[in-house]
Amino acid sequence: MKKILAIVLILPGLTLIISALYEKKDATREIADEEYAHHALSLEKDLDVATFEEHMKKEEFTIIDVRTTEEIAEGKIIDSALEINFYDDDFTEQLAALDPDENYLIYCRSGNRSNQAANLMSQLGFTSAQHLKGGINAWQRDTEN
Repeated sequence: MKKILAIVLILPGLTLIISALYEKKDATREIADEEYAHHALSLEKDLDVATFEEHMKKEEFTIIDVRTTEEIAEGKIIDSALEINFYDDDFTEQLAALDPDENYLIYCRSGNRSNQAANLMSQLGFTSAQHLKGGINAWQRDTEN
């Protein structure tokens, strides 16, 4: 009789504990899903000038300029941008040496090479590689007005 009484008293408590654990797990999953959705929405690969500039102001982005040395000599969007020449023989190796879990913003002259670089980085397993549509040409046109 004592065993039955103990089971009757303990069972509701265990049920509450298990229920609370599942609720916490569901709440954690919902938060993770919301964060993933927000992150996925913010990872549009092709960025317009305004969005690129907004992202550029955040410290969590590394900026890569994939133009040639001669093009870079004509001016950069930001001095701290990494310079990785798209036409270098070891371009893929230079990209692969970067941390694939960091966030990257890429630009070139017209957006063609930076788009290809973002695609390549994605193929290499990078989680966040976005590029400036229209390249530095679009940047100069849109920020000088």
